[in-house]
Amino acid sequence: FIELEEGIDGLAPRTEISWSVNLKSPKKLLKVGDYVDAKIMSIDRIKHRIGLSLKELLPDPWNDVKKYYKVGQRVSGEIVKIIDRGVFIRLDDYFEGFLSVDDVSWTDRKIKLSERFKIGDSIDTVILDIVPQYRRIKVGLKQFEANPWEVFQNKYGTNSVVKGKIKEVTTNGIVVELENGCEGFINIREIEREKSENLAEHFKVGEEIGAAVLDIKVDEGRIKLSQKRYDEFLQRQEMEKFMKSDSTKETERLGDFIGWKNKDDKKE
Repeated sequence: FIELEEGIDGLAPRTEISWSVNLKSPKKLLKVGDYVDAKIMSIDRIKHRIGLSLKELLPDPWNDVKKYYKVGQRVSGEIVKIIDRGVFIRLDDYFEGFLSVDDVSWTDRKIKLSERFKIGDSIDTVILDIVPQYRRIKVGLKQFEANPWEVFQNKYGTNSVVKGKIKEVTTNGIVVELENGCEGFINIREIEREKSENLAEHFKVGEEIGAAVLDIKVDEGRIKLSQKRYDEFLQRQEMEKFMKSDSTKETERLGDFIGWKNKDDKKE
């Protein structure tokens, strides 16, 4: 409370004393008897209340936030709050960063933040965005690593064939665990009819399975696979192998015939 005149007091809430996000108690900055300057923020004549602010008379650090932090900059901070959709990280006395659950891992979609992070822990992140008007700094953790979905796309691309382990068998298809934590999905329509009628009977979790890549959506972290196309690939491969082998045999037979013919001509 601040005495404005004899018999008239105003209240400056803790959040209006300083721009610092680290101020836990006003006693760290003020003591009884101090003279301070304050700005009147509200007057409630019915309840006889006057709202005051000390920080409004001080420079707002968010006006100069981009002088201290840049997009792409690596920063360290202390975890101060954990919610379902993200983690709040204190970067310094005036700024906090927000780590969204979507920016923690490229591949773990079921991550539990309360199990992975603890309040008070120190963490390194990279700044993704700074929006002064919303007093927001967005940071990321997964950006320290290459995007495995991009790596997969660059390595394979559509119409490639891959192998992976069956992670889950559902009524709609099969979830396949691929390399670097990526997952692909084989829709039931992309499985041979005789097998698609009872997936659980023909496909077991942990078994290796081959598939052809139909589509890769890097931004969504999705890979569409087809076992039908993979089977067609194997059939073509066998056919090409057979044709090549048969062609070699024909060449050998032709060579034998030519050799025999030459010998016969010499005898004549």
